[in-house]
Amino acid sequence: RIAWELPASAEVPWLSGVIDRSADELRPILERKPRAWLLIINAPRQCVIGGDRRQIQEVVAELRANFVPLSAPS
Repeated sequence: RIAWELPASAEVPWLSGVIDRSADELRPILERKPRAWLLIINAPRQCVIGGDRRQIQEVVAELRANFVPLSAPS
């Protein structure tokens, strides 16, 4: 909330998941998304991304990628 300058009572619209794209394919797009990050590189063409739900959905749509959401931590 602090990093996104959200009030303490605001819900954080977080989404993370596995995407079937390389880190090299993701980085240029993620650079344009201030609330979306490359979290883990699992394999040459499999990464975990996370951040603002809308921005993550935009990344997936732009790449026409397969995306498997991960459960949010409780």
